[in-house]
Amino acid sequence: MTTRTVRLGEVAAFVSGYAFASERFGETGDLPLARIRDVDRGQSETYYAGPFEEKFVIGNGDLLIAMDGDFRVGYWRGGQALLNQRVCRAIPEESDLDLQYLGYALPRELQRIQDRTSFVTVKHLSVKQLRALKIPLPPLPEQRRIAAILDKADAVRRKRQQTLDLADQFLRSAFLDLFGDPVTNPKGWPVKKLGDVLVDIEGGWSAKGEDRTPQPGEKAVLKISAVTSGTYRPGECKVVTDLGGRDVITPRLGDVLFSRANTRELVAATCLVDREAPDVFLPDKLWRLVPNDEMIQGVYLRYALSSESLRSLVRRRATGTSGSMLNVSKAKLRSIPIPVPDLKQQERFGQIWRSQQSLLRNVASDAEACAKLQRLELPRFRGQCSA
Repeated sequence: MTTRTVRLGEVAAFVSGYAFASERFGETGDLPLARIRDVDRGQSETYYAGPFEEKFVIGNGDLLIAMDGDFRVGYWRGGQALLNQRVCRAIPEESDLDLQYLGYALPRELQRIQDRTSFVTVKHLSVKQLRALKIPLPPLPEQRRIAAILDKADAVRRKRQQTLDLADQFLRSAFLDLFGDPVTNPKGWPVKKLGDVLVDIEGGWSAKGEDRTPQPGEKAVLKISAVTSGTYRPGECKVVTDLGGRDVITPRLGDVLFSRANTRELVAATCLVDREAPDVFLPDKLWRLVPNDEMIQGVYLRYALSSESLRSLVRRRATGTSGSMLNVSKAKLRSIPIPVPDLKQQERFGQIWRSQQSLLRNVASDAEACAKLQRLELPRFRGQCSA
């Protein structure tokens, strides 16, 4: 069985979306509009009313690519819709390329482009870059076998993510019940600047690494994606073979991690370190927030910062040369006002969080099953089922 490597432009065509006039957007209209924000979920509630060309019409099952910010891939499932600007449709042109296989092959190659792109600049993907991507192309039956295995693994991942999302919703509800909104502060808690309740804000360094699974004893630098989902994912990392004598910051159990630079949607993401991973360390784009435990606890801090109201406040104080890429400085973060409830109330919330985490450990077996599929079947497609 021979696997050849091909340029994507040899086996697929790409249709770029159109810059439809935003004044024609609304809650009703001729057809829904597939924008960048809709690629992941595969549907939209925003409609367009006006003329359009048929080549921009998409339907269920079409493979879409988000071309700005974080380059993402998703299948459309929202019925007939229109392809908006900066969203691209990929269409296999050769009979020996399976669409489902392409959907799993693309994210790995797009991640390579992202890893080479500086956060100082806005990340834009071009059709020319897509056409130049190289992917392994085994025979069609093998492609379908790989896609079928990854479909099963992805179903496991989605089920696990749904469980985590429900758990997070419960914790956010419990947070609001105990403390109220951290910006409007309806319960009248004392308010301090974030810098006054932190001992330190520790940042890592920009290390170049290899995009592969670390072997025992190897060190690896975390990617931004280890934090941006809101769940700590130490498997999102790159192997660094030479530290150059540098000291590194290894996340510890209970640490609060903060993403200081990203797209508007993902900047200021936070997570709690809930597992030991002693061989990974922080990059310069991730910070460890060290709370003064006589004033504020890590669990409270994480959920306060991840509330939409307080996170929006952080975003507004971020800087950036474009609307899509933002950067938060330490000075701006320290200046953010945050309510400081009494420690007994914070500890009560911490107990709720710890009780929930003990229940969620049962979900870990699902992640192990997903990882096993990767190791046994898909060495070329590592990274499709993140723990």
